[in-house]
Amino acid sequence: MFVTNTDCDPNDPSDPSKIAIKLTHSGGVWTGKAMLYFPRWKAPATGPSCLDTSGAVDITMFTDFVGNDQSTKAVLFLIPSAVSSLATVSDYSLDKFCTNFGSNCGGMLEPTAGALASYVNNWCTTGISTSPTWGEDCTSNSVVQAASYSTAADWIMPDALKVKTVTMPINL
Repeated sequence: MFVTNTDCDPNDPSDPSKIAIKLTHSGGVWTGKAMLYFPRWKAPATGPSCLDTSGAVDITMFTDFVGNDQSTKAVLFLIPSAVSSLATVSDYSLDKFCTNFGSNCGGMLEPTAGALASYVNNWCTTGISTSPTWGEDCTSNSVVQAASYSTAADWIMPDALKVKTVTMPINL
């Protein structure tokens, strides 16, 4: 599934403009990748603006997940939109945010490296809880724990997602 909307909402300019989700279901387990492109993302203290279209404040969020009706394990990556290589995706986990986005780390209302250190991949949610347990791969659910994430080839690299478009036919 691919969703795009390039209109910037001045009331919430940090909304993603492009979303791609790839899902599969096999043996009672859902596997997928979610990729979101934010053209006007900034740390909370600076705030985004619809006037900034320079590309200097954009970011891509990748989530890789596996789950069933009891638990979901996932990994989260915040990646600059210029990244074009599968080899570097793992370098952008949330706990490395301050390393990768130093200018958005530690200022007023911004996260610090110490605060983000506990947000290590994998993370797990189980039952009705929507709060993730970071650094956990769902050991309480052997089916989810044993399941593999989908292939890395399913990612749409940030530099490609940023420019991806879908042209709808004039006549169906």
